Amino acid sequence: MESSSSTQPLLDHLNPSSTHVEDDEVIAAAKLIHWTTNHDDARDVQVAQMVATFKRLMTSSDARLGLDGETADVCCAVCDILHQGRAKYPAMQQALGSSAPLAALLEIGAHSYPERIATLTKAIAARRDLFTGRRWNRAAADFV
Repeated sequence: MESSSSTQPLLDHLNPSSTHVEDDEVIAAAKLIHWTTNHDDARDVQVAQMVATFKRLMTSSDARLGLDGETADVCCAVCDILHQGRAKYPAMQQALGSSAPLAALLEIGAHSYPERIATLTKAIAARRDLFTGRRWNRAAADFV
């Protein structure tokens, strides 16, 4: 259903209309959740895909924002903003230039998406030692 040039047929299959939720969409979502819950291989593929997506976002964000050497908590916030579409690069650049970059990044979208920001803030705080102990390395295209 997807090719190297388009995922539109797959998107149309999974979500025929963006204006409301159809039975086809509910059934497809239920199948995906069941598959992911009950099959380790399916879960592994999803994790690998998200890691690849995150690294792609990091590489492109680094090129635009100069993230080489930034801690993983800051990078996580940048990628979440991009993934959710809460802001564009200029707003993130301004936040990164502030005296408290992580706090400034977490403020982006706080009024429109308060639950998302609260969840992200809590998740980052719970992994503080892990996140602050790793930094994005441009040459390795990974966290070190």
